Amino acid sequence: MCEKQCRDENGFKCHTMSESHQRQLLLFADNSRSYMDQFSREFKDEYVNLLKRRFNGRRVNANHAYQEYISDREHIHMNSTQWETLTEFVIWLNRKGIVKADETEKGWFCDIH
Repeated sequence: MCEKQCRDENGFKCHTMSESHQRQLLLFADNSRSYMDQFSREFKDEYVNLLKRRFNGRRVNANHAYQEYISDREHIHMNSTQWETLTEFVIWLNRKGIVKADETEKGWFCDIH
């Protein structure tokens, strides 16, 4: 929500007590569904763009792609989206026809249609 990078636990504690953080919490409480929808859309778009750009339609381990995605400091955190797990997200992408996904003993793999 705040996009604040805290260096340590004390920094996080100070931030969560700040006036700006409290304002953000109130805004979120008034319209939480809208925020979650926006974060979910951005997360999906960025993950799918990574699959297209970096893996160019090749079949890839979904977790491997996710690890690359989260290496970007500016990424959207999955815990701010509608999906609780990467598996749930990949299954959703498959159901929507955005990717072709299958589960193997090495985890979920996907590729862009």
